[in-house]
Amino acid sequence: MSVVIPSALSIAASDPTGGAGIVADLEVFTALGVHGLLAVTALTAQNSHTFTHLFSVEDKCLEQQLESITVDFKPRAVKIGLLSSFTQAEIIVKFISRLLPSPFVLWDPILKASVGASLVETKIMKEIISRLIPAVDMITPNLEEAAFLAGIILSGGGEERQDLPLRASAAIARFFDGHLLIKGGHGQGDMVENRLYLKGEEKQCLVSRRIPGSNVRGSGCRLAAAICALKARGYSRKEAVEKGCKYMEERFMHQFRPSEGLSYFSPLEILTSREIL
Repeated sequence: MSVVIPSALSIAASDPTGGAGIVADLEVFTALGVHGLLAVTALTAQNSHTFTHLFSVEDKCLEQQLESITVDFKPRAVKIGLLSSFTQAEIIVKFISRLLPSPFVLWDPILKASVGASLVETKIMKEIISRLIPAVDMITPNLEEAAFLAGIILSGGGEERQDLPLRASAAIARFFDGHLLIKGGHGQGDMVENRLYLKGEEKQCLVSRRIPGSNVRGSGCRLAAAICALKARGYSRKEAVEKGCKYMEERFMHQFRPSEGLSYFSPLEILTSREIL
């Protein structure tokens, strides 16, 4: 008997420690009952203390990875993470345009690693934005990434960040005709505020309790992956974001710290993820 299992595709970089990137995406896909597909854009050398190197894969390698997937699978959702060049963006856009039925496409723009290292030059990032934006349904920047997309220069003040989601969403709406989730994990205060702007609907603020002293690698990456997995399972955009935020709230309760660096999410919690569905 053939069983239909929904699939989702992660196009991103690898993290040798499993804290973020493709490894984290596949972990979330599996936890939420979705078959994970992957295409690696870059290999990185990083851990919870430092980020040392990024090795971009050749364009032909990325093309072949993507083409091989379509022989067996038609992903219902695609998550795009770290890209290292404009040509990678072009390859991905062309690939997505050939997928039928058209999948839900989410771009999680990555400017920095969890430890703070810049990953992509500003000029290259702007080129990537211009190519990707017309092809995606939703973008999920954190506060700093939203400011970059909006062309807002941050000076570091707390008051400035309080009204940042409103200013950034208005600026982004001028060139992006899709859906926007501004993640609040890098904000301040006792509560995490994720701001959802769905096209044609009222904005929504999804609030969860911030775990004191918690600094876990790959939280934003995992939230974006959860939204993709839930969309692949057939949930609406709003439901996928709401359930994705709930999933991450639960995951923050299960973490471990293997060294003196940042913490990691515990894989043991995966067994309880089905309660979110």
